[in-house]
Amino acid sequence: MKIEFKTLENNIKIMIIGDIHLGHNNNKTDYIINSLKNYFKVNSKLIKELDYIIINGDLFEKALLTYSIEYMLSMEWLFQLVKFCSVNNIKLRLLEGTPSHDNRQGKIMPKLLKDWNLNIDFKYIQDIEIEYDLVNNIHILYVPDRNDKIATERFKDIKKLMSEYNITKVDFAFMHGNFKYQLPVINEFAHDEESFLDIVRFYIVINHIHIPSVFDRILAPGSFERLRHGEEEDKGGIFLDVKSENDMKFFFIKNPTSRIFKTIRITKEKNKIESILRDIHKELKNIPENSFVRLLSKHKLEISKEVKELYKLSGCIEEISTKDKANIRDLFNIKNNNIVELQITKENVFELVSTELKDIDIKYLNIIEEKIKRINAY
Repeated sequence: MKIEFKTLENNIKIMIIGDIHLGHNNNKTDYIINSLKNYFKVNSKLIKELDYIIINGDLFEKALLTYSIEYMLSMEWLFQLVKFCSVNNIKLRLLEGTPSHDNRQGKIMPKLLKDWNLNIDFKYIQDIEIEYDLVNNIHILYVPDRNDKIATERFKDIKKLMSEYNITKVDFAFMHGNFKYQLPVINEFAHDEESFLDIVRFYIVINHIHIPSVFDRILAPGSFERLRHGEEEDKGGIFLDVKSENDMKFFFIKNPTSRIFKTIRITKEKNKIESILRDIHKELKNIPENSFVRLLSKHKLEISKEVKELYKLSGCIEEISTKDKANIRDLFNIKNNNIVELQITKENVFELVSTELKDIDIKYLNIIEEKIKRINAY
């Protein structure tokens, strides 16, 4: 089979950020928006040269009430973003993310653009779509997150759409969801890496999993901000600069003001309190005041208030004892003082897990249920 290479007339420059989650309960909207503003300011020279800015799904954490401060702050930032793109002649694309997060709130954008009276090339994508950019002679595939079809059926839809365009390859793909390598469990909603690498000439960029990763030409930027403990890795966005298959590059640009969520594991005995405090100081002496700190110890130390005051932490600080039931009760927001010891059996394990994960997408609950069934079969 003859391999056809493509050289673009001009370099295509694209920035992709996603999983912003405006309206998140842990990391408040005003902080995330200030991070976005700073990110654009620090990288303004680079961003002004872009052809496209892609908001790659999960701009929102949840459906926002139109009279809420989160909604007003979000609309203010979107106006500033649209104005920036208009002034600098940058195409703006907003991809629908996880249904339970974005809730199709991007549908309001065309009306807002009309009200704002700004000249901009904007698209809101809520279903599989191929865009042909006549000026740059490129085809772009958009794949928003949907849970109404399994991955193989969605890929058939993509191939059908490509045949309508009479093409065997697109040049770029921007997606919200996950590939098999990102969640290595049996998951019928996970996309197949080789299938997409075969139909995309340059880069595939996918959001949804908050941890950044790279698999061949598949790039996962991760979330723009830290949203919870356990997200210690760098946050930010991906920039593409493409001329041809032999002249293409990407780079990750860090969000320098991403909020810190830090866990300090205390292994020393309770009577070594002075030594414990010295260890905590080593970890926190240069930490920003808006950080979230978690102290994890097998003992109930009762020092969180003092640590918060000492380091002027405006963010949340929680102390978790792996032994003390009262602290575990606080961790899971259990208001009833009676703690019931649960007997976990093959019959009730999925019910218990699904109750704790009640906010997770149903497709992932299905995967968890299947894995539990397989474990129980042994």
